Amino acid sequence: MISALFLAGRILFTGCERIVVNRLGQNTGSLSGAFVYFGTATFFLLPCLFFVPSPRTFHFLGIAAASGFVYSFAFWLFVKSLSSEDVSLVAPLYHFNVFFLMILAAIFLNETFTFGKFSGLVLLVYGTTFLKKARNPVLAGIRIFKDRACLMMIGCSLLMAIGRTIDGYMVRLINPVYYAFFIYFYISLFLFVFHIPARRLRVIFQPLIQKPGIAILSGALNAFSYLFLLFAVKDIEMSVAEPLSMLGMVVTVLLARIILNESIQGRIAGVFIMIGGAWLLLLL
Repeated sequence: MISALFLAGRILFTGCERIVVNRLGQNTGSLSGAFVYFGTATFFLLPCLFFVPSPRTFHFLGIAAASGFVYSFAFWLFVKSLSSEDVSLVAPLYHFNVFFLMILAAIFLNETFTFGKFSGLVLLVYGTTFLKKARNPVLAGIRIFKDRACLMMIGCSLLMAIGRTIDGYMVRLINPVYYAFFIYFYISLFLFVFHIPARRLRVIFQPLIQKPGIAILSGALNAFSYLFLLFAVKDIEMSVAEPLSMLGMVVTVLLARIILNESIQGRIAGVFIMIGGAWLLLLL
């Protein structure tokens, strides 16, 4: 029950953070926004360390650094892909990570691999194409495998699945609070380094300076949505918890209607398809 509550919090926070991150990224560089997004989240996780027991050994820092690099490189590919091709084509490909994750989790975490779980994942991913009003990536056909931007997004989704698999393993060995803090510390560090060759150091803090309230709120949502995921997967399979996090898109759509007054006509079908996928994941 506690893990289910953490997962519910994860879904709610990820749904809210998409609205906030959308505001954060407007008129600012994508990498600068990412650095502020993860950097402020790291500061929110820092005081949490004082409320949990210290680990007996810090040997996990090497693995955390490797995982942090995987995540930061994945995000770099994400930004590069979106800036190189039509968003409607490449964005849905990100959700391939749930299929990669199901395979990796079955191999390395001994999680179940069933037809019911696969069917649930298909419905969840298909439902997101309705919510985003995006082109179904399957219909893009052979273009996906010839387009460099599409390949970068698929690479991003694979790296995200690798990172989540490492997460699922590490939370069995280390307190999630310590693990989350150092993961975000390394991601922030690597994103900072990514700015150096691009000569963007002078604008790296621009989103925080221009939009301090939004930047701080995005960091808080980011920090605790990730922490909630780590606590949830102590009892729930990662290959179930991470796909169910996609239900945050439903929260985003509802908030976009309430806060931004966006039209959600045509997206209701996607909501029900995703709920059906979630039902299959939980029951089968």
